[in-house]
Amino acid sequence: RMRLLFSLLCVLVVPPLVPTALSQADTLIGPWDGAISIGAVTLDITVTFSEAGSATIDIPQQGAMGLPLQNVSIALPAVRFALPSGLGLAVFEGTRDANTIVGAFTQASASGTFSITWQDPGLADADASKAQVLPPGVLAEDVAIETATGTLRGTLTWPDGTEQPAPGVVLIAGSGPTDRDGNSIMLPGKNNSLRMLAEALTAEGYAVLRFDKRGIAGSAGSTLAEVDLRVETFADDVTAWGRWLRVDPRTTDALTLIGHSEGTLVGALAAPALNANGFVALAGLGRPIQVVLRRQLAAQLPPDVMTEADSVFATLERGGTVDGLSPMLLTLFRPSIQPYLTSVMAYDPTTLLAALDAP
Repeated sequence: RMRLLFSLLCVLVVPPLVPTALSQADTLIGPWDGAISIGAVTLDITVTFSEAGSATIDIPQQGAMGLPLQNVSIALPAVRFALPSGLGLAVFEGTRDANTIVGAFTQASASGTFSITWQDPGLADADASKAQVLPPGVLAEDVAIETATGTLRGTLTWPDGTEQPAPGVVLIAGSGPTDRDGNSIMLPGKNNSLRMLAEALTAEGYAVLRFDKRGIAGSAGSTLAEVDLRVETFADDVTAWGRWLRVDPRTTDALTLIGHSEGTLVGALAAPALNANGFVALAGLGRPIQVVLRRQLAAQLPPDVMTEADSVFATLERGGTVDGLSPMLLTLFRPSIQPYLTSVMAYDPTTLLAALDAP
């Protein structure tokens, strides 16, 4: 039964979500972290309630992020929501007590419990700021910008001991649920790569803005359903941050974008709108993503499944969608992620970079 449940959760088929208005003044808005427990099986989850009354769920161990929830019902202290799958709904029925929701989880013949706890983005930012030990000559401040779909949060570091504004830099994280410091809930421990890079650049005289990606950590309140995400969504966020940084009195008009991994593509899309003065690619793709993924998959998949994957790529490249996928392809090509993949496949990184009018 435990193996069956895990398989069911891996083959989620998510239809379009019909937003449900929240009926309580206390709307639970924001991220709630916790886990599902069924016997010896534990799956970490994050449920995020939005201002619009909809909600999404992340299941990092399965690579499932921003899956839309259905039947969201909040009549405090009762909270109920459901996640559709090919073999029936996974239903969560819980009770809120202060900042925790605890309840029962059922899916087909399997049952268990779940528990999630609210993560206050504001408190998280404050705690992170208090815990941060800055190098000599580096100042830091938690900052935020408002977008049409929620607040994005980040950290600005700038040089101490100078009255002159510094040239600005925006750091752009790579793919997945990556926060402003370069850490991901899908990877063990913390590498703090972007934080260390920001502080090192600041020590050299730059004002550096790094931020939590939309839907992640302090920016969790800006979550969009996975099916609604496009690579241009993240590029628009970078553009908004770049414009904010340019008018901050601590910076000059000179602006450089630094993108890591998929952040290279995102930054290359944002750079023209910002008329960026410089661009840096850190381990970015040099070819369209479908070319890279095909090579990676060909080394791992049986020939018949690889033939199916090639067919999926061809359909997505034409702007279509695919249902009825083999289990081995469901995580990578789940229906809710297909529109995002299509948006990324539309770009050749070399063409974008060659067109930039900046060093």
